[in-house]
Amino acid sequence: MTQAPHGQDYIPQLPDIDPETSKLDPQRSGFWTGSSGVVLANIGTSLKVPDLPEGERTIDSIPDLWARPLLFTRALYDTRHKLHGQVLAEWRGMLALVALWETRSLSLEVRSLELPTNPNRTNPAFVRAAALLCPTEALSEDTPWEKVNVFYYDDRPIGMASPTTLVCTAVSTQGRLDERVSWQKGGALADPCDFLSTAERGAVSFWLKKLSEELIESLGPIKGRPRSLLNSLTRLLSEFCKSLGEPVDSQVSERELGLSVGLYRLLDRPLRTREIGLQQSAVALVPSAGFQPVRSLLVLETELAQKWAVNPAEVPVYGRTTLAGIDFRALDPDKPGQIGREVLQGAAWRTPELFFCERLLLIAPDNVADRFEGIREVEGQKNLLFDGRPAVPILPIRGELLDYLSAADLQERIRLFMEKDGSIRVEMRLTLVGVNNKPRSLTIKHLYSREAIDCRTTVPIIEIWPHFRSQTWKTYYTYFDTAVRRAQEIFVARPHCGAIHDPEFRPQVFQRSESDVRQLTRTTAPPTALVCTAQFPDVSAPVEVGFLLLQDFPTVQTSDAAWSLGIDFGTSATQVYYQSGGSDEPEPLEIPRQFLRVTPVSADDLDRLTTYFLPPFVPETPFLTLFRPEVGTERTPYIRGNIRYLKPGTLAKLLNQEGVHSGFKWSDNEEGKQLLAGFLEQLALQCAAAAAGRGARTVRWHVSYPSVFSRGANAFLKSTWRTIARNCDLPCRDDELVFRTESEAAARFFKQKQGIPFTETICIDIGGGTSDISVWEETSLQQQCSIRFAGETLFMDLLKANPSVLGIFNPDWERRLIEAKRGTNFYAEADSLLRAGREEIFERLPMVVDTTNRQDRIYRFIHLISLGTAGLVFYAGLLVRRLVEQKRWASKTLPYVCIGGNGARMFRWLSLGQEFDQEAAQHRLFRKVLEASTSLEAGAAFGVAISKLPKAEAAFGLIVPSKILFKREEEAKIELAGENFSLGVAADAPIDDAETWKWNLKAEVLASGLKAPATFKFLRTFIDAYNTYAATHESLARKVVYNDGVEKLVRDSVQEYLNSQKGIDEAAIVVEPIFITALKALLKLETDAWVGGK
Repeated sequence: MTQAPHGQDYIPQLPDIDPETSKLDPQRSGFWTGSSGVVLANIGTSLKVPDLPEGERTIDSIPDLWARPLLFTRALYDTRHKLHGQVLAEWRGMLALVALWETRSLSLEVRSLELPTNPNRTNPAFVRAAALLCPTEALSEDTPWEKVNVFYYDDRPIGMASPTTLVCTAVSTQGRLDERVSWQKGGALADPCDFLSTAERGAVSFWLKKLSEELIESLGPIKGRPRSLLNSLTRLLSEFCKSLGEPVDSQVSERELGLSVGLYRLLDRPLRTREIGLQQSAVALVPSAGFQPVRSLLVLETELAQKWAVNPAEVPVYGRTTLAGIDFRALDPDKPGQIGREVLQGAAWRTPELFFCERLLLIAPDNVADRFEGIREVEGQKNLLFDGRPAVPILPIRGELLDYLSAADLQERIRLFMEKDGSIRVEMRLTLVGVNNKPRSLTIKHLYSREAIDCRTTVPIIEIWPHFRSQTWKTYYTYFDTAVRRAQEIFVARPHCGAIHDPEFRPQVFQRSESDVRQLTRTTAPPTALVCTAQFPDVSAPVEVGFLLLQDFPTVQTSDAAWSLGIDFGTSATQVYYQSGGSDEPEPLEIPRQFLRVTPVSADDLDRLTTYFLPPFVPETPFLTLFRPEVGTERTPYIRGNIRYLKPGTLAKLLNQEGVHSGFKWSDNEEGKQLLAGFLEQLALQCAAAAAGRGARTVRWHVSYPSVFSRGANAFLKSTWRTIARNCDLPCRDDELVFRTESEAAARFFKQKQGIPFTETICIDIGGGTSDISVWEETSLQQQCSIRFAGETLFMDLLKANPSVLGIFNPDWERRLIEAKRGTNFYAEADSLLRAGREEIFERLPMVVDTTNRQDRIYRFIHLISLGTAGLVFYAGLLVRRLVEQKRWASKTLPYVCIGGNGARMFRWLSLGQEFDQEAAQHRLFRKVLEASTSLEAGAAFGVAISKLPKAEAAFGLIVPSKILFKREEEAKIELAGENFSLGVAADAPIDDAETWKWNLKAEVLASGLKAPATFKFLRTFIDAYNTYAATHESLARKVVYNDGVEKLVRDSVQEYLNSQKGIDEAAIVVEPIFITALKALLKLETDAWVGGK
């Protein structure tokens, strides 16, 4: 008894007597009477027991280990029992749990315990007490109370098997069941009828009916109390079935719960789940049209069924699992391929939060006028502000969605909302397969607080090339550059195009320092998005922050057009012409920009684009042959390095510091070959992109080469071009890859473009490294050759020896030339200077030169140019002389002379800045030396024609119709010795002059060892002719002193060259005619005298 407030004891009283059920006789109070033992039972029956308070599910005052199952049995079968409704609901709930444990992937298991039938003191006290108090009433003798089977859910007991009711629940299951068991209420199982799907109700009804039938069959004809229990049990099962509805034929699983005792075996096999594939999964993400992701994504959302207004069990997920069977708490993000016991094949699950990045990155450039180009804006983006400034968001969605949804679809599905507190809500609408394959939408959301938002004002450089798409084009490059900005100030982006990339196309990273990082990625389709990462102070590794969606690239309609491309790859400069139709005249190809600049780029950053990728301008044509290689990279265009273009009118400077190379056309080592290949690969790729961007379907490559190329260099050039043609996105048949000598291609230009008749003609294309000569008669090629005596030797070396000559025009130019001499790119840097200042030089030339003073610095400079170019023309005349002596030249008059190539611009120095024509004084010089070398007379038609488009000749001529000129067989190629020589240094008897000077000097002859002549017959002839002209009025030439001493110096120089060629690999020899070697030596002596002021 407990104490009352004033120290008195509480005296418990029994409830009132229920007059309707009372079995007690009225007695006077205060008298004791004797009665039989039944009186206690009568008292219990007669009491007026009130209803239990809400939430009470048991009477806990019975001191018995077996109180719960005994009470459960009585309350279940006694409809008048105060706990009947509650126990009936729990009983039904427990049976449904057993029936559905497989279909709902429930964490249900059975653990067994067998009590001894004759306990003794060796048994633990609890076991002994349980065995001694064990009930005896049961449905069947083979299902005794001593064999205990306890139901566990997630390792927590929730009930047991009962010999009288089959199942019995624990007093409370509060906190022991998860959301997969949807039929629970107030800490206990509830009647499942209102919680199951239609399909589940029909299946459970079938299972219960089968259970009832098997019970009757198993027990057979029984009597007494077991019969009474069976009748009550089957009645309850029948009523349960009716509550659920009509049974639907279903399958029972082969899986066993572990109930192996007597009647419990009838509960052991649950309903079998109908296995579904990914095609029937209601939660599978529906990809955009045309997308075929490697694996499906299953979107698991706790409120999905509620949003769709369906039962969770009606939402099939995968295999035997429905949405109702998923324990969301147990989902392990590290195991996206497993849901409970279900191992996913070809799929992975995602919950909504896994689609969103942890942080939201905003870009608010300092200059509000700076805009991103080519990106898609989602709803709400235009109104996005951060601290009052317009901001561009990196959409905080994981990049994997780009494999499933197109940029256009994502743009329509993502929305941004500014909240009043400065937070930003991001919503994304997904389309799932839906129940019965009827697509349904699911909107997922994420709120980014101010703390989860980071705003940055600077951006990296991001450009994509080329900016078009076509049926034929499959090569794209994305350039990323930190532009010397700290990682925590910008973001890093990589392209995504929804395609599986070839492993060789992995991103290539170039890092010079922590803040100087470039990344170049090749893809086979236009990128649709840029997946972004960023670094934050509180995280050591980069964090994914989402992506930028890109607009569709402009589509080019592909026609059946075939482009012809003429490539004149020069030592100092390169020219490209194209012809888009058979009847069109070739035109110079301006390399178009063709790129998408994604991020706003400051003026200071533009130089990095030019240096490391593609220029932000259209390069001038022709452009300098410059290449900047990357070290240790793959041999792929752009990734192995890039062509270094110069902006028109600007000077090339500090090229060595940028790692830029020039002059590699003639390199015979591995490094030089790779520079050559890298240059040509990128050039061809840009040319092909220009063609594809204008609708071309195929290309024909026409390539020029100097005939003086060594056999090894010739083979490597052609092999490189065959590889280019084979790998090009625009196909080219083997017979559409055409190689022509530079001399032949240049001649075709003069015939087609300048209308030269080519009856008797010498064509000389003066490049940077070679002069290519062809001799024509009656439009038929008679002879051609290529010599290493061109612009670099004839002009650039003079400037290199004496930069002060340009200082007369501009002191700064002299300083730049001196700086350029310290590096390895003198010719390229000097060329860019001359391009920028050419017109100024020629305008001022007549004013700065003293034509009356043969010691004048510029006068002597012009003299040296005259000497070199006249010697070149003289040598070309020797080719004609050889034809005359072989009776292969019919004409008695001098041939017409055509001068082209970059070197043709030198002739304006000879005419004091004016166009060189028939009126120029030096015109007489070339007639004079040509008469001396050919022994022919000048006719009335003789003239020297200078190209109107210097450096365009070979590229243009490569693609003009072949029928305009006729080509002889390979024997037309010759490297004419030009001077006699002896075979072998030790030979005493020289070979007759008539047999040596006109030899076709071949590599094997040079490799055998030759001896220079004692007297240079034709060099003397040339000097005599030159000096005759130099003595004339206003010749701008000086007399060349050529005595025995000078001739010895020339002979020594020639012999040194001949000795250097002896014994080396013939394939590596670049043949140089003896006359040209001697002429170079003479020009060097004259140059040294000029520099020395002699």
